[in-house]
Amino acid sequence: MAESDLLAVETVENASFPDPWSIDSLTASFRNDMALVSEKDGRVSGYLFARMAADQAEILSLAVDPACRGQGTGRALLSYLISCVRSRACCRVFLEVRPSNLAARGLYEKAGFRVIDRRKKYYSNGDDALVMAVEIL
Repeated sequence: MAESDLLAVETVENASFPDPWSIDSLTASFRNDMALVSEKDGRVSGYLFARMAADQAEILSLAVDPACRGQGTGRALLSYLISCVRSRACCRVFLEVRPSNLAARGLYEKAGFRVIDRRKKYYSNGDDALVMAVEIL
């Protein structure tokens, strides 16, 4: 990935989260994890980072540029990830999401994710996280 693409991902990250990942964390995810990047009109419109372990996957981060939200970018990234992990005999995908992030929760629920747990004070600002999962058949 070109440095300009990484900087574009950082811009989307900063616009999407109250406690965004550092550029070093983003760089590490590109090197060590599964990274999916969506583009629209030659610009980064969204990204998804995930990792696999044994027969399970975890979504580490999914974000869509605010100007591209509501256009199917998040749904396409999520769908592509599920097809990728399914082809690798993955049986379950997990993620954490803020209870207040209704748009993200709606996206995940439409993809079949269900809340399976709650992590108290998970985020740096003290917010809880809902743990969601989907079974991959």
